[in-house]
Amino acid sequence: ILAGTNKASPLVESAPMLRGKNGSLVPSEDSPLVPAKEGGEDDQKQRAQQKSSSDMLVKIAIFTILSAVLIGISTTFELSHKHPKATEALAVMIVTVVWFMAEIIPISIVSLMPLPLYAVLDISSAAELTGVFFSSSSVILIVGQFLSLAVVRWGLHQRLCIMVAAAMGQRIETLVLGFMVSAWFLSFWISNTATTLSLLPAAQAFLETIPREGHGNFHAAFLLAIAFSATAGGIATPVGTPPNAIFMQQMRDFWPEEEGVSFLMFMAAAFPLSVLLLGLIWLGFCVGFVWWKDTPRVEVDRQLFIKRKASLPKFSYEEQVVLLVALVLITLWFTASPINSFPGWTAHTAPRMDIGSIGIMCTLPLFIIPCGCALPQGLRRVLGTSRCTSSTASEREAEPPRFVLDWGAVRQKFNFDLLLCLGGANMIGQGTIESGLASVIAEQLARIQGPYLGYMAVILFVTSLTTEFVSNAATMGILGPVVAASASNSGRNAVNALLGSTFACSFSFALPTASGPNIVVYGTGQVKLLFLMRIGLAVELGALMIGTLWVSYAVPVILGASTADYGPPSIEGIGGH
Repeated sequence: ILAGTNKASPLVESAPMLRGKNGSLVPSEDSPLVPAKEGGEDDQKQRAQQKSSSDMLVKIAIFTILSAVLIGISTTFELSHKHPKATEALAVMIVTVVWFMAEIIPISIVSLMPLPLYAVLDISSAAELTGVFFSSSSVILIVGQFLSLAVVRWGLHQRLCIMVAAAMGQRIETLVLGFMVSAWFLSFWISNTATTLSLLPAAQAFLETIPREGHGNFHAAFLLAIAFSATAGGIATPVGTPPNAIFMQQMRDFWPEEEGVSFLMFMAAAFPLSVLLLGLIWLGFCVGFVWWKDTPRVEVDRQLFIKRKASLPKFSYEEQVVLLVALVLITLWFTASPINSFPGWTAHTAPRMDIGSIGIMCTLPLFIIPCGCALPQGLRRVLGTSRCTSSTASEREAEPPRFVLDWGAVRQKFNFDLLLCLGGANMIGQGTIESGLASVIAEQLARIQGPYLGYMAVILFVTSLTTEFVSNAATMGILGPVVAASASNSGRNAVNALLGSTFACSFSFALPTASGPNIVVYGTGQVKLLFLMRIGLAVELGALMIGTLWVSYAVPVILGASTADYGPPSIEGIGGH
């Protein structure tokens, strides 16, 4: 073709050419005139991508067909003549859970499935479902994320961790406890996943001082101890983890005429349990990887953290602002509800405010308070020029910071998936209640005979097992109404049972996908799957035993008569509601 024409084709003109040995032009290797080499890396990658896409399409087709068949079958019979829609609601729940576990499409997208399914099956109207999709618990999560992003943006969490580690002495036990306490305490206020991610660099820097040879299990166990501590810390406050926020919402929904559980009352019941779990994790780590007779002794390089502490920059203006806002917010949360004879500051000043609105009131100013580099020159001199450089954020972000929180920076790191998952959990809870499925399952659970301790053991075990495979927010949305209804039907304290189920949503330790912290440390490649499952299962069993005893004997004493007189929850088919 080239020899038979004086004018080359556009393909030839644009093809990369090289000068041959005899001076003639020949196509280069990347020319389209040269056939691609068989078995090249690009071809292999393309074939792998095509195969992966084909496999994904096959899985989606299979799951879609199975889901349609299951929902179709559910319309042919009834679990209960009293609640004819319960069967279809159960099918929707199973379909949603299966898609959650399959992880074929993002969990946040799966969370939207109940909206069309419940509406198509005439279980609940779209207006009712969208009405519960965004609730006060969603606002609590937004507040937690705002505070978390502010803490992480200006490095306040790393300062805390390094200072604690540097103060913990030369013994490996106390140093590990320092890391664990840092993760545990930070998870009170920011997400446990963000806590684990933020502490990971400091933890890995410490592990680099310990040779892996002979200490491989120590490395993995140390990372797991931090992850488990973050999970345990989330139990302690209503804003620590999504199930806690959902519990506060369900208390208002199920008993709208009652005062509910205040921030302080929740912490009174949850904080000691969180401490016990932290002690369990630390003791288990020390027994298995420090004190065991065949375990090689780990030498601590305390100077690493002393040097890191010495190299910390001055306590910046932004860190001071974030710390001040956090302290004010915590104080307002604690004092908003009655404390003995004190009625709470909201009683006379703002009786319609709740935890979420208080949080928004305190965190919104972070978006209008200028960061240090944006302050007037005179004010920077008064505060200290070296404290107002805003270098922590400016070194990591493309755009220079203007405020303590900039929406551009927040938008990039804000976890919108969490809000969608929580909304999906709320819709599942709405459908479970409205269809009567909660009543049907509650009637079966209410038949559990035996002591209260045995009943609570079953509730906590079922909740914990479910959370291993389904997000803790979805688990609480599904099981919350069922647990409250079953406890009420059997004459047991429904509030205590609901709180116990809430705690058990944070007892999932045995799988990488069971919690955000587990995913983070497993993703480092330093924790093997079987090792995680073995250690996580031991911690989970210990947490279930401690949690069952705590909810059965301690929680009734702590909450006292404040919840003992509550009537049946306002769930359709329960107690005449």
